[in-house]
Amino acid sequence: PHAFGSLFKACFICTGILEYPSALSLAQQLKNKLGSGVRIVCSSYLPHGSGLGTSSILAGAILGGLWRVKGVKHDHLSLSHAVLHLEQLLTTGGGWQDQIGGIFPGVKLSSTVKGLPLKISVEEISVSDEIITKFNKHFVLVYTGTTRLARNLLQDVLRNWHARLPEIVLNVNDLT
Repeated sequence: PHAFGSLFKACFICTGILEYPSALSLAQQLKNKLGSGVRIVCSSYLPHGSGLGTSSILAGAILGGLWRVKGVKHDHLSLSHAVLHLEQLLTTGGGWQDQIGGIFPGVKLSSTVKGLPLKISVEEISVSDEIITKFNKHFVLVYTGTTRLARNLLQDVLRNWHARLPEIVLNVNDLT
């Protein structure tokens, strides 16, 4: 996940536009699948590892754009699952919540039941313009400079669970 352009590369592979490894050059693969090259410009003011789900949301935007170029019809849920697949390919250990927040519009309540396959439920919550305005006037985002990657968080939680740290055991017990 730290290699330059890894998110873009993974998006092209997940959409089937590129195959890796391949005997064909990048230019040949793009010409065969799309008829030409592709230019994607993507930027974010949020720092890497901010913990705000930026990579999941960017992945959703890139995958959705590439699917449109290919003529692949999709909905928000299939795009969310594709982002989850992409993050596993990148070994970032990401979950499903970040892309739901960025791909589905508006204020929403999302949930899933325990088990596989993952079945995500998203319910849009109606919020008045007055409440949205009030929220926007009072919302502040503070970045502490602490880098948090999903993979590292998951590893810490599992390590603490195996060590049976009391706060982790209590949290897990509270889930049931």
